[in-house]
Amino acid sequence: MEKITPKIVFIDTSIFMDCALEEAEDANIKVLEEFEDKISKGKMILLIPEVVEKETLRELKKKFFNLESSILKLFKVSKEQKISHKISKIEEKIKDQCKKEINNEIETKHQDTEKLINKIFKNKNTKIIPLSDKIMTSGFMRALLLRAPHNNNQDKPAHDRDRDCVCFESILDYLENNKEYKKLEFIICVDDIDYFDNAEKEKINKELSKDLSSKCKSISIYSNPLKMLNKEFNKKYSKSELKKFEDVKQVFMTSDDMAFTPHDSMQLASAFDPYQMTSI
Repeated sequence: MEKITPKIVFIDTSIFMDCALEEAEDANIKVLEEFEDKISKGKMILLIPEVVEKETLRELKKKFFNLESSILKLFKVSKEQKISHKISKIEEKIKDQCKKEINNEIETKHQDTEKLINKIFKNKNTKIIPLSDKIMTSGFMRALLLRAPHNNNQDKPAHDRDRDCVCFESILDYLENNKEYKKLEFIICVDDIDYFDNAEKEKINKELSKDLSSKCKSISIYSNPLKMLNKEFNKKYSKSELKKFEDVKQVFMTSDDMAFTPHDSMQLASAFDPYQMTSI
């Protein structure tokens, strides 16, 4: 049997969210299942700072709740409009049933996704990196010195701007204490511009590359997990699937309040509606 040489991978919270909500919209892509498969087969060693673990499970619950709330709001507006137009009670009853089915489907998808992410986190080849006093101190010092991946957006709370530095210092600390990874390729999958050297998100920030260079064989970075799986793990996602992932991702690139427009909510609702709504 051919010996498998694993690759070390760091996947950030935003990527897990993109994958989870993408699969809620299109069940055929299944990126999370691909992660789980590669980890279980020993092809991927997943490094997850404790910050990312806690944040992912928290944000997953919040995003699905906001998704459900957005669709409910759309139905509420629709109901008020129908009353003004004297829409029949039969049609209203049908829409109420659709709303119920959509909400049940969203909750089912949330539970299934949470179960899968927990399965990924609990895999023997996933290394959860616990927070320590040393990591916290190194992370905040990195942020104070404005070193990448520090986010200098003053509109964000300090803990949000510093968490990337804490995550990165978690990775450095783990690699420093596990010298056997020095011979392995290291892959970063993030969407945060502060990890990159250009706006196109094609090259890793030079400062981060320098800090990692002595701790692994090589460094690659991706903002799209499908591209990462294609390039690094011989997956065959098509160009149309890559584009679809980016298109759906744009719908979710909103604030924490997930303030979807009526058009966005319509798109999302149609993904859950067995009758594929085209109008409300």
